Amino acid sequence: MVIPFQAELSSRWSGICTKDADFVFFTDKSFGKHRTNTQANKGWVREHSLLIIEAKKPGQMPEDMGQAQFYTMWTKAVAYVETDGEDFRAYFFNPLSVDYEIINSKIEDLPNKSELWSISYENLLSIKESGQDVGNKESKFRVMEEHSCQIITEDVELNLPNETLTYVRK
Repeated sequence: MVIPFQAELSSRWSGICTKDADFVFFTDKSFGKHRTNTQANKGWVREHSLLIIEAKKPGQMPEDMGQAQFYTMWTKAVAYVETDGEDFRAYFFNPLSVDYEIINSKIEDLPNKSELWSISYENLLSIKESGQDVGNKESKFRVMEEHSCQIITEDVELNLPNETLTYVRK
């Protein structure tokens, strides 16, 4: 189950003062039970995190993806995305070497990018569950059929404010 989550990954998780991650997508929607700073909860987050998303203000896309990389490193997520609503960049995280760029595109061009399926729930979950070597970039790509998308969680189940859902859709 992919759940957008206003993450609390700052000093509580890492011991370093940072801003919170904008969204963390998990394999399971029980993330709310794992918000306190315990070793067990840290383990749960690392076992279930799939994708980190950092949303920036329009026109403020940073050159350095450091913030998203930091959250990905601490959560052990498979991939991360950074967008300012105009540009969209996605990477597979690699703790041993340089992260692998999946997409670097304008938002309006995303529907034409088959690479977008690489960060689909099914693909990221498959990678997480298989424990594939993050150093092997070829193992990350399981290109999916363009119409293989399915709704995993209905909006009402997410229990999120309409403003948040509208923002995520944009």
